[in-house]
Amino acid sequence: MANNNRNSTIDIIKAVLIILIIITHYSWTVEQRQNVVFPLVIDMAVPIFMFLSGYVGAMSFDKKGVDSLAKAYSLHQIIHKYIRYTIPYLIFLVVEFLIPTITKPKWSKSEMLKWIINGAEGPGSYYYPILVQLIFLFPLIYFIICRNNKYGLWLCLLINLIYELLKWSYNMGDFCYRLLVFRYIFVLAFGIYMYRGSINILTSIVLTVLGGAFIVLTRYGIYSPRIINLWTGTSCIAVMWVIPLVAFAVKKISVTLYPIEIVGRASYNIFFVQMIYYSIDRSGLTNSIGSWKLELLIGIAVCLILGTVFYFIESNITKILIIKLKV
Repeated sequence: MANNNRNSTIDIIKAVLIILIIITHYSWTVEQRQNVVFPLVIDMAVPIFMFLSGYVGAMSFDKKGVDSLAKAYSLHQIIHKYIRYTIPYLIFLVVEFLIPTITKPKWSKSEMLKWIINGAEGPGSYYYPILVQLIFLFPLIYFIICRNNKYGLWLCLLINLIYELLKWSYNMGDFCYRLLVFRYIFVLAFGIYMYRGSINILTSIVLTVLGGAFIVLTRYGIYSPRIINLWTGTSCIAVMWVIPLVAFAVKKISVTLYPIEIVGRASYNIFFVQMIYYSIDRSGLTNSIGSWKLELLIGIAVCLILGTVFYFIESNITKILIIKLKV
């Protein structure tokens, strides 16, 4: 661990995850995405980010002595997190609007505002809206876990499943479903629970086998679920296969690799860069290179480098703003 008590393993995991996100947004064919590495590894990137959000969020509440809903929903807490999430997003929006080749809506002001609220343009555009919702949902999940321990964790799984049932009952569309944080209730709760305690080996094995079997059965056409029918591969059941493994790594493995850690810390900024990168016309690059492997490596390098530079610039701007606003 680093001297400042920062969990360096988490930063390294985040670095790996953001690379997986860059990889998954490459223009793969349907046949290529059938490779087992996609559903079992690459598609797990965002759910694992949500798990880490739960874990780190619980750590933050613990260190700050947040022991009531009143403190959790204090203006200081809300504004601080909102600024942290929003400043990078606003800078991303400005850059995106300045690039002429990126499609932008020619709508009324209200439609444009809706587009911005929905995450703008680029793969993974749902992520910022989900983080904003997380500011308000997280305290509720946190105190469910704090007051009920493992029973709170299974209660959150039940709530997640009830949400899936309601989504199915009311025929919610894919666009709306992807923008709502509720699909991540269980994985967030798992992150909070793992910060506060642990699960036994038998439970870990059961979850891993159940999640892995669900992914294989649904991904390769043997079973088509009626209720968990949207984003099935990253549902609360599917993520069970990988979460115990990540929890073990976070709690039991201590690794320090500073350059990789920096990439992990910059992962949020890198995420916005890859949204822009995949939104621009890259046909010239594709035609000139002629190798998908080299093109993918170039894309990863460009996103990591520019995203890290973005992080160093933005983090200083955000720190200054937070100091001035005294939040």
